Amino acid sequence: MRTLVTIRPEEIPSTNEVATKSFTVERAGLAVLGVLVGSIFLTIAATPPLVASEDPIGAANMAYNDPDQFAWHLFAAVNRPARPGSRVATWETWSEQAVVYEDPCKKPQWPGLDGPFSAHRSRLVVDLTNTIASQQLVADDFNALTGDENLQQVKLNRPFFNYVVDNDLWYQEGVIRKASTQGIDFPSGAVVYKADWKEISPEDKSRFQWRQIGRKQYNEILGLGDSSGLGKAGGQATDSDEEESPTVLLGLSSFHIVSKALDSWVWTTWNQADTLGRCDYIGCRDDFGVEPSYLPPNIEMGLPYAPTKLTPAARRILDEAGLDEVWHHYRLMGTQVTFTDHTGRPTLLGNVELEPGFGNTSSCMTCHAMATLSAVATSLSFLKSMQPFEGFVGTPDPDWYYPAHTGSPVTPIVYQTDFMWELTETSSRVGSSCEPSS
Repeated sequence: MRTLVTIRPEEIPSTNEVATKSFTVERAGLAVLGVLVGSIFLTIAATPPLVASEDPIGAANMAYNDPDQFAWHLFAAVNRPARPGSRVATWETWSEQAVVYEDPCKKPQWPGLDGPFSAHRSRLVVDLTNTIASQQLVADDFNALTGDENLQQVKLNRPFFNYVVDNDLWYQEGVIRKASTQGIDFPSGAVVYKADWKEISPEDKSRFQWRQIGRKQYNEILGLGDSSGLGKAGGQATDSDEEESPTVLLGLSSFHIVSKALDSWVWTTWNQADTLGRCDYIGCRDDFGVEPSYLPPNIEMGLPYAPTKLTPAARRILDEAGLDEVWHHYRLMGTQVTFTDHTGRPTLLGNVELEPGFGNTSSCMTCHAMATLSAVATSLSFLKSMQPFEGFVGTPDPDWYYPAHTGSPVTPIVYQTDFMWELTETSSRVGSSCEPSS
């Protein structure tokens, strides 16, 4: 028996934009299930992978019924080399969020495969730091925001990028128009990768995905050489930069990988295994990729956690994707696909580095469900309390979105932006000299 799988031209997994003819793949006696994550094929069967499949339903089923296994397949798909022999991961070639939304007058362009390293300060850290200062809050364990600040990237894959461009979502008026008329609903192949890089020493290179940039660029991004630190996506370090300052070795420290495989997205968060305090507050759970599957939180915060061992199944996924050994040193902290568990208690998920200050009140899904924009460009706040910082968790409250009203239809107070906060922060074209892009 032979299984034939037809691949459409736009489905061919490739890290470049080279046009390719349609073709058919066949494999004897195998039933293989998978889904395309942008231009990447995500195998989700315990059999040797095919190149592609036209059945995304199985991926959604796995994302809901076995989210940790789905998380590892997603991890392997987006972290695989951008091309054979390259140290650059596929997600690193995607479009940087800061660049997509930086100019409301300019239609975004997809970057080239070998674009410069671009990064920025964490907008969450900037916002919380400003809030602490403006509200004169008392620093405590939940809102001290102590420690070194990392460089951050938010990368958008091609299906996400195309949806933004095709629907005029890179500027405020376009977001409001789409959200208030048809609604915003990203395609199932959309993926967002939010990463923090920290300075490491050369002896750490064997345990980190790493990049090297100029010290001058590093200081400018963090605002050490440029007082703003925001809106600077970073640029190509020039030869003169390298001569005037030493280089900085950056290691990938923590990251979210968020997939639209489900309507409410699949939320996964990861840390390098040596990250201090990585399981603080809510512990780490991974029922597929590591043994033991659960590490309870330490009583004292900021300490190292016992090492966990990759399962044979997780290793096989990484090996089949051609991932370097450094990727074996990353751990899934948890996956979230529902607002509550079967008893109605809120599910929690967060990252000690990506969401500092929220501790045991972090829910990716609930926070991002509050990503909204009204007709006058106001949005909900994800902060339930500022002293200490406390986020909303559990099932969203309809009163957040709709006024008290007994009739139908009801005009919303705010419109959801399909869980994507970046769409609420786009710039307006009002008052600008630009004309609408064609």
